[in-house]
Parts: sequence; C-alpha cells; structure tokens
Amino acid sequence: MLTLLLLLPAAAIVAILFKAPPKGAALLASGANLLWSLGLALQYIPQGTGRYQFEENTLWASLPGLPPIHYHLGLDGINLPLVLLATLVTFAAVWVTPAGITRSREFFGYVLLISLGIIGAFL
Repeated sequence: MLTLLLLLPAAAIVAILFKAPPKGAALLASGANLLWSLGLALQYIPQGTGRYQFEENTLWASLPGLPPIHYHLGLDGINLPLVLLATLVTFAAVWVTPAGITRSREFFGYVLLISLGIIGAFL
C-alpha cells in the first residue's frame, strides 16, 4: 500500500521523459498521491503503542556473511501528517504553476523527484 506513494511520482517522471504532457502527468500523479494518502489517513487507527500501521517489510537482499537487507515501510502517528502535508504541498505546487513556463518537463520532473524523496524519507 505504501509503495504506491513512491511508485506514482516515479512513474510520472518516466512518463514525462517519454514525452507525456508534463503538467498533466504531474497533476495526475500528485493528485493520486494526495487521494491515496488521505485514504490512508482515514483508515489509520491511533493505538498509542508506537507500532507501525500499513507496514511493508520484505527481504530485499541476503548475502552470505552480511546481515539481511529489508525493504521496510510503515506509517505511525508522527509521519502520517508529514506524508499528508508533503502530498498536499506537491499537488498545490503543481496546480498553481503557470502554463507557459520554459523547460516545463524538467521543472515538473524535479518537483516529482523532490516529492518522491520527501515521501520516501517520511515512510
């Protein structure tokens, strides 16, 4: 469930690289991210135990002689509002950007890349 918050901006960046309309792709990805994070917030049940909800924990790599590497994402009461704010600000930034900017592909690609990094850091 949480991986989708990371895949949507990444997919939009790839679509923009392959000549999709930059503002449309960025609006679609940031809007879907905002709706997804709102859905997660509505399903979140505060428990007060300090445990993650919507947790994803899978083994990523296991090499002999080294500890295993896990892909681990989760939401708790601290990072949920941060993810919500990040998705809201990203959607607002894409929405209010004027239509006639130069190098719009680069601009929207970097906005989505920053959003991807921020959300990834909070998860």
